[in-house]
Amino acid sequence: MKALLFFLIVMTYNSLFSKTNEGQSFENSTRNEYIFLSNDSLLKHYHGDIKLPVKLLKTYSLFVQTIKTSNKSIMIEKIKEFCLPQSVSITEAIRPKEKREYGEDINIEFLQKDFSSYIMNIRKDNDTCYLIRTASTALWFVETASMEWKIYKYLDKPIE
Repeated sequence: MKALLFFLIVMTYNSLFSKTNEGQSFENSTRNEYIFLSNDSLLKHYHGDIKLPVKLLKTYSLFVQTIKTSNKSIMIEKIKEFCLPQSVSITEAIRPKEKREYGEDINIEFLQKDFSSYIMNIRKDNDTCYLIRTASTALWFVETASMEWKIYKYLDKPIE
């Protein structure tokens, strides 16, 4: 049974990310397609029933990769590209020790040292709004008119 499930996951993954007959990549296909990824992904700790749109999962994955950028000024500029304009503040100041894990700002120092990237929970508010919850952070995403996923709300707060 596990082998069959694994085979189906791999086949779905391969078919979605391979070229289509028209020569277009999966990124250009319809926005309502969904996928479960393997246990090695950012979803390895997620056991819920809600599936993220593939473009949203890819956007979140790119956000996580951006956090690993060593140059802070480049990282800040890249993070701004993931956010709706004027929706979330990005700070560099070190938070006070007693409030280090709590904040509504995207704190660069916290991201680099304490951000947990693995998705623990997903909430679907509607087809264009999702909440991604990790052990350390909640990120609210909205799909824009240009069909890009952007962060519109952010909260660092550990799961208790």
